[in-house]
Amino acid sequence: LLLGGFAFYDKPLDEESEWRALGAGRLILPEVGVVVRDDAAFMTRTCTVSPGDAVDDIVDRLCAAVETNQATNSKVTCAAEPPYDDNLRGPEIQVQADRPHDRYLGQVKAALEAIDAGKFEKVVLARSLEVRADEDFDLTSFLACLREIYPSCTTLAVREDDTWFISATPERLVSLHDGEVSTAAVAGSAPRGRSHDEEAQHSALLLESKKERLEHEVVKQSICEALSESCGSLEGPDQPRLLKLEGIQHLETPLRGSLLEKWRGELGVLDLVGALHPTPAVGGAPSATAL
Repeated sequence: LLLGGFAFYDKPLDEESEWRALGAGRLILPEVGVVVRDDAAFMTRTCTVSPGDAVDDIVDRLCAAVETNQATNSKVTCAAEPPYDDNLRGPEIQVQADRPHDRYLGQVKAALEAIDAGKFEKVVLARSLEVRADEDFDLTSFLACLREIYPSCTTLAVREDDTWFISATPERLVSLHDGEVSTAAVAGSAPRGRSHDEEAQHSALLLESKKERLEHEVVKQSICEALSESCGSLEGPDQPRLLKLEGIQHLETPLRGSLLEKWRGELGVLDLVGALHPTPAVGGAPSATAL
């Protein structure tokens, strides 16, 4: 199982970019892999094998490495209390956006005008926030907290020297197994709610919103078009469902298809990634213009 990732798009990274250390793309074969499903756990230990190595020596090295892993393993627990504890106080932090609020609002206005002018259908604007604390961040505990707060998400951490990328994402871009392709359109969002009535109101407004449904449909159609050459048509429900997470909910339409016969054995999952990424959910449509 290879782990890793790729840059958002093909523009070269600036020398001063905080993403520079992670590079444009990287895949890693881990030395140790642990899979837990239900009540069973499985460990995979990998080592380098050179020509002429004796099988018994390789087995001894692997067994010794497994024993070392077991001896040094410790359970990581979340340091924080569950969400919504009004009395919970963490370390003091300072947060600064990468641009003034007025400038960002001006960019939003310009984007809406460009959509009205027909330059693109959808664009995703984003700001980055710099968060500073007086003490070092406990990244292992932070990762454990993300797993507890977002149990249905894929939680990950990638490190290169002192640079970390940590994320909890509800989306799986695409999977390919025995020629069967699975993906989903996730676009259109609303807050959750602090009561059942408020929750129901937000959910109904999200499902009925013409703006959110149009945004969702743009993403859905773009995914179907991107995979049409390799899969033909994709199948999914006519109406999106709600994907509920901590503090936010999204419109989601699962999509499935099969590789066309001529591509079976020829295309891998990274070919599908190349056709899809970045989807309009995170970039815009048409992709090149929006980016």
